[in-house]
Amino acid sequence: MTLLTPDQLIEEILKEVPELRQSLSDKEHIKTTTLLREYVYNHIVWSNDGLQLHNYCDGNVSNLSVSQINFLFNTREIGVLCGGVATYLSKIYELFGYHSSIYNYGIPDISTHVTTVVTVPVNGVMEIVVHDATFNLSYVIQKTGDRSFINIMNLLIEGRNKDIEIKKGDVKEKIIYFSDNLEGIENIELHKKENMLFEEPIAGTTMLTNRPIFYARGDIDFHSSYVRRYESNILKAVSERLQKDINNCNVLDLMLFPLNLPYFKHEGLQVLINNLENDLLNCKFMKNQNDLKIAVV
Repeated sequence: MTLLTPDQLIEEILKEVPELRQSLSDKEHIKTTTLLREYVYNHIVWSNDGLQLHNYCDGNVSNLSVSQINFLFNTREIGVLCGGVATYLSKIYELFGYHSSIYNYGIPDISTHVTTVVTVPVNGVMEIVVHDATFNLSYVIQKTGDRSFINIMNLLIEGRNKDIEIKKGDVKEKIIYFSDNLEGIENIELHKKENMLFEEPIAGTTMLTNRPIFYARGDIDFHSSYVRRYESNILKAVSERLQKDINNCNVLDLMLFPLNLPYFKHEGLQVLINNLENDLLNCKFMKNQNDLKIAVV
């Protein structure tokens, strides 16, 4: 197992995902970004405690290069949650020449989540599209098939969450990893309590440092895991903050509460984000500009 150069990593991904080479050649950007999302979904190491993450990058995966993240995933040295997943996908998009950032949102102590946004040309216009490699899904506006992040957010602002469709890729059971320490043992018990594990954790080791770990097949699917565990509290909190009937609320409404907005070096793209920021600030449920921060990957 060796650390690949960026070019070597591109070739490895192209070999693993044969359709990708053709979609790149045909400039099918929606298909390309979807295939890259599915590649990341299939390669993440999911862990609440991060395994050896703090030893490699002080707990911040954005400090690592895309090749380093790939290498440390393959050797089971580090694990991540949604923030690390979104950051890795963003770096993979950048590796293939796309502008990308992350969107961190939610209500602390209720539920927060991080997704990836990427720009693709659609009918000659650059659009920002959101992809979620944690759950292997994206969002599409029903009837039109529009995937624009800005348009989706505007629909949510208008209270039209039912017009948005969740489009899943191939979802599989995942391996969940735990450190062999107090935090890891506590996480195992928490996962058991929330019915997320399909088996008793098995003892193993990381491949570089030979640190003892545990791993087990588990469920991190959007509906059967996330929505099952958090929907009730999310809907209640969203209903209170939006002053909206709970029956008209949806877990997607959580996206209306940014913790870190995407950031793009491209001025034209950042204008779109700035306009979205103003729209959110003008909504009655946003307090002031101090609620919003910019995400830098």
